[in-house]
Amino acid sequence: MNAQTQATLEYAPDRSTAGFRLHQFSVLNWGTFHGRVHSFSPDGRTSLLSGGNGAGKSTLADAVLTLLIESRKRNYNQASAGGGERKQRKERSEKDYVLGTYSEEHDQNLGYGRAKQLRKAGKSVTVLLGTFYNETYNQHVTLAQVIWLTPAKKMDRAFIVVRKRLSIEGDFNDLGEPSEVRKRLKARGLEPLDTFSAYSQRFHEALSLSPDKNPMDIFNQAICIKDISNLTNFIREYMLDDGGAPQQLEGLRASFEDLRRTYERIEREKRRLDQLNAIHSLHNTVLVQEDQIDHWQGCIDAAPLFFAESELVLRQAEAEVIDLEVTKAKAEEVSEIQKADKEEERIQDLKSSIESSSAGRRLQEIEKDLVRLKSDVESKKPRQERFIKKVEAWQAGLVCQSEDNFLQVMADAQKDKERLKVESKQLEVTLKKKDTEYEQLSEQQALINTEVRSLQEREGNIGDKLIRIRGRIADALGVSPKELPFVGELVQVKDDETRWTGPIEHLVHSFALCMLVPGRLRKQVDKYAHRTNLKGLLVYHVVESGARSRNPQLDSSAVAAKLELHESIGEFESWLSAELSYRFDHQCCEAPDDVFNQAKAAITIGGLIKQRGSERRKDDRRDINDRSNDVLGWDNSRKINTLQKQHDTLETKRDELLSSIRQQTNGKKEIDTAINAIGALPQIAETWEEIDYFTPTLAQETLRLEQKELEAGSDELSRLQKQLKAAKGAKRDATEKSGNARERFGEWNGNKKLNDTGIKDCKHLIDFVSQDPAGLQKFNDRRPSIQELIDAPATSVAGLATVNQKVTAELEDKRRNARRDRDDAGNKAKFKMQKFLDGIKNEDSKLHDDLYAEGIQLKGYNSALFEPFDSLRLQIKEADLPRNQKRFKNLLQTNLIEDVSSFDGILQEHAETIKRRIEDLNLHLKEVDFDRNKHSYIQLVPVRTDDEHQQWFRGIRQYALENIAHVEDSDEARNERFNRVRNLLDELASDEKRTQRVIDVRNWFEFRADEFYRDNDESFQCYSGASGKSGGEKNRLASTILATAIAYQYGISLNNENQTETFRLVIVDEMFSKTDDEFSTYLLELFKQFSLQLIIVQPLDSKVHLVQKYVERYHIVTRPSVHSEIHNLNVHEYEKLMGEVAER
Repeated sequence: MNAQTQATLEYAPDRSTAGFRLHQFSVLNWGTFHGRVHSFSPDGRTSLLSGGNGAGKSTLADAVLTLLIESRKRNYNQASAGGGERKQRKERSEKDYVLGTYSEEHDQNLGYGRAKQLRKAGKSVTVLLGTFYNETYNQHVTLAQVIWLTPAKKMDRAFIVVRKRLSIEGDFNDLGEPSEVRKRLKARGLEPLDTFSAYSQRFHEALSLSPDKNPMDIFNQAICIKDISNLTNFIREYMLDDGGAPQQLEGLRASFEDLRRTYERIEREKRRLDQLNAIHSLHNTVLVQEDQIDHWQGCIDAAPLFFAESELVLRQAEAEVIDLEVTKAKAEEVSEIQKADKEEERIQDLKSSIESSSAGRRLQEIEKDLVRLKSDVESKKPRQERFIKKVEAWQAGLVCQSEDNFLQVMADAQKDKERLKVESKQLEVTLKKKDTEYEQLSEQQALINTEVRSLQEREGNIGDKLIRIRGRIADALGVSPKELPFVGELVQVKDDETRWTGPIEHLVHSFALCMLVPGRLRKQVDKYAHRTNLKGLLVYHVVESGARSRNPQLDSSAVAAKLELHESIGEFESWLSAELSYRFDHQCCEAPDDVFNQAKAAITIGGLIKQRGSERRKDDRRDINDRSNDVLGWDNSRKINTLQKQHDTLETKRDELLSSIRQQTNGKKEIDTAINAIGALPQIAETWEEIDYFTPTLAQETLRLEQKELEAGSDELSRLQKQLKAAKGAKRDATEKSGNARERFGEWNGNKKLNDTGIKDCKHLIDFVSQDPAGLQKFNDRRPSIQELIDAPATSVAGLATVNQKVTAELEDKRRNARRDRDDAGNKAKFKMQKFLDGIKNEDSKLHDDLYAEGIQLKGYNSALFEPFDSLRLQIKEADLPRNQKRFKNLLQTNLIEDVSSFDGILQEHAETIKRRIEDLNLHLKEVDFDRNKHSYIQLVPVRTDDEHQQWFRGIRQYALENIAHVEDSDEARNERFNRVRNLLDELASDEKRTQRVIDVRNWFEFRADEFYRDNDESFQCYSGASGKSGGEKNRLASTILATAIAYQYGISLNNENQTETFRLVIVDEMFSKTDDEFSTYLLELFKQFSLQLIIVQPLDSKVHLVQKYVERYHIVTRPSVHSEIHNLNVHEYEKLMGEVAER
């Protein structure tokens, strides 16, 4: 310390004026202080700022707050707050003061109140200026703020801190338009600061304020303190800060959110990889089966050569046998021809002998007639059989053995033909109807299948058609479908009201199908709906932001009361809750009773609906118990089960209908066959003679009888007939044998030709393949596969052909099975591709579009479809998943564990900080005589709380922190750590009010005050929560702690005479209006002991007399019209004025 400074301290002014004190405060265009500069001048002394209600005294106090306190912390206009608690809603704002808002009038055009203001945005500037002075160092410090509103009513400011005296009149006059303020300030040698933080740092340095103790916090709080009703609350609220735990928690949440997103990406990529691996496996199956198809096709192609080699060996052996058989057959033919010729000579001799008698000649005639009749029978009998077959096809059991029968059949058939045609036509019509009905049932099943698949892939009961319309809109707008929910997705019948599901579904069905559009998307949705054919009906409601109130008259038995909203309803909650309460306030009645009749709107359990007015309605087109039509709720399992049962019912109906169709189809075929048979009868025979083989047959029998009688009448003739018959028999046998030999010769000769051709063909095929080494190698490669299918080698060409047929059939079966397995795998792969696309459509529309190909909708499998999916699989497997797993590991081990530990460390450190701060405050409290008669002082004692909330918080912290520094290097251990931290944050998020309480370390402590004798430091009395004591004791305790807390935050000590650099200003707003005289006097004395400069904001009421002996300056605020005025008086001027008022 230099000599000059020492001299200054030795000859310092009186304690009562030590430190930095407010000497003058001025405003321009602030509140109702309009148009010119208004100032009040405390001159560093305690002063009274007073005036009538609404005059503007609190407006000036708020101006001082604006000069010194950041906007988000200010306690504006707290005069009406009571009980020592901060008021939650700010009645005025800085913008109101800058615009000069002074009243409100009802605007009939707008229909609501409109503020009346003295100034317009962008047309004026506001200046606040305070001059502080330190008499010890003869040092002025001026703080100033220039504030203005842009035409768009955006607040802008310039902050000034200088170590000299400034004034609005001399330094801030003629600042021009708001846009020119900074330029003009700089031109006047002032350095405007742009942020409050820089301004605050600078004025803290200039006014010797310690930033560590946050002195402006107690200054800000002091203006709204009225009394201390609870010691613990006062210390927590006014003497301690929250330690930054909320900000640290937000940082932890943000850090975890990054980790959570990474974790979700990993889970999503694992899920996708599983799906893509399944597609990859199916694709490999396709490739394997295609190889199998090629292999078995190659075997089929190779089979002819394989069997040609075997056939050549067999045919070469068979050629020798064939040559021998040809020779034998030819020799036998020649021998038997010679025998037949000899017998022919003998027959001619016998015939000559027989013809020489009359009986012989008659037998010759009979023989000729029998030959003729035989020919007649042989021509008519087959035609008769065809005729009878057609008659049987028309009508079984009919007889046609005479001309009368024939004529009757033909007549009846033509009559019946017309009847059968009509019956056939009727069956054709019936079958068409049933075919149509069958197709309709199939279409219904297909629709149910589509609906079930759609429901299985999502929550909710809204129909697939509306879901698709909504999906197209969301894709076009580039938003998630969840941002455009249907009412039915957000509302369901409560679990304990499910018996009302049917009637409620009927009532709210149309509204449940309405889509909700947030106000921010209204224009885009309107534009899309206007220009697009939606291919269906869509009703949507535009939901603007802002709260809506529910129907105040809603009864607990109303439909709306039986509905609940989805927990993730978000921004639609207020609107939808209110809308339901007004739309569906129908009383729920068991039957149409008196309650039903008296209600404005009601519904019965059977579905009878009463609307406002005269309308009654009941819709039984849909079964009230049919859950397949439900549209409410997010659990669709019941609807899926109902639809699947309907599908099974339709399947049964379809099977029964198919059986009926087949039966009637067969019946029609029989009728058509009968009609065709009738039509064929005239084509077979138009007259009876054409099919009458009965008459020639009878004539044959008559002639044979005559033949026998003639032959029996002559012995010689009989002998000759027998010899002739024997000769004919011998000739016949020889002729037959020669014919058989000739046939064998022809057969063996044909076999020889065939065998020779077969040998030639086999050799040709073998020689052809032998000229192609590659083809021969393929054949040899497939030979084992063909050989395996042969059970035993063939011993003949015919047997070989059977083996060939069997093997070829097996090869074709294997090829067919491979094709089936390939197609099955391909279809499954396409199904999984489509399912994958459906799953990512809402998650990543770009990826969906990149993967989608038109071919996926076509029949058959194309490997080109697989390529982008496999590229994605490899991308996930080799890049994305490892990268995210590595990132997850780094975020967990580097960031999150450190953040969790840091969060807990901050809490623990702040708990220690609170203890140290109480210790520091106790040093100041020990300097103050609490009870002068007893020579006592007080000390604050922090006591750790251990309520259920703290136990809960400690438990979830310990669970999250357990072994946090020693996480094993494994996915399982990292996932466990992740889940532990997630549990911590989920628990904290489950009850934000409770969370904010437990992370505020101030709430970890309760505080009491112990009173000690100064002589021996012995404790003799305890104050806990300021309860259970007399009013005087509570007031004295409150006063001591309040004044000492302010002095402590300012760095003022009673025992240090040289604290000349400290800040001294305190503003109290109506602090003494609701306290007793003892408290007020004691507190004012304490403020005086600490040499604090008070600005007491107090109306001129009965309490004024308490503060008068401490006040040296008076600032009386009046408002004779719209504008406010300030009148500055010293003590003598004030007393003179009061005297004059009393005389009047």
